[in-house]
Amino acid sequence: MSSRLLGNVTLWEAAEAAAHLGFAGVELWTGPLRRRLSARSIRRRLDAVPVRRYLHVPFHDLNPCSVNPRIRQASRDEIRGSLRAAAALGIRQVVLHPGRVSNTKGDADGLWPVLVESLVELCAYADRRGVRVAIEAMERRPKEVLVRPEEMVRLFSDAPGLKAGICLDLAHAWTVDPECADRFVEGLGERIIHVHYSHVSEEKIHLPLDRGLSPASPSTLGFLRTFAGPITLEGAGRAWPDAAKVGIDAMRRLFEEGG
Repeated sequence: MSSRLLGNVTLWEAAEAAAHLGFAGVELWTGPLRRRLSARSIRRRLDAVPVRRYLHVPFHDLNPCSVNPRIRQASRDEIRGSLRAAAALGIRQVVLHPGRVSNTKGDADGLWPVLVESLVELCAYADRRGVRVAIEAMERRPKEVLVRPEEMVRLFSDAPGLKAGICLDLAHAWTVDPECADRFVEGLGERIIHVHYSHVSEEKIHLPLDRGLSPASPSTLGFLRTFAGPITLEGAGRAWPDAAKVGIDAMRRLFEEGG
């Protein structure tokens, strides 16, 4: 369960809610923790809750591929802070947005070497701290670069030593076309280590599971039912306060019972 489903709660309250609802884990959204004492205190609370924990690295107002070198450096510093926080909290896997072009007229090909260099550096930084990075495939919209499976293939080809896997966000893939997730699974299934799941509609993505439709084809559902990594329930928001409860029941039917 993504902690964002609960709104403004503490990290341990999100973990407790996930355990109470029956989720196996929680994906925490938080900024970097700079005080070791704070991280230790939070970890003690989290260690008392019987759920696995993951972290979604912050991305708002950050761009590790910015054309402005000061913004690029500040963004990377913030991301490194979150990676240190993950290690301090005993989190061994995080989800990371890869960065994007700085404006709608940006040059994606010109940005590519900077994106590769950024991901190699940040993922190596995480690896040295015992944290594994799942690079999230983004939705089809202006400024995004890593969207399609072909672009992920290019990334791993250009950076063969990249210490990372892929986070397949099914709603993001659906914005490309209904078969995009299938192509991710067919061509990059061994690299997928994290999945984000939510419903979609023609007007909006990241809907709760009692609205819209599933972005997963029967083939992708078959992959998910044998997938050993975390499948995080995402989406919703303040308009749907019961999204987590609705989601756990729907996910049990879909993945555990093969419904």
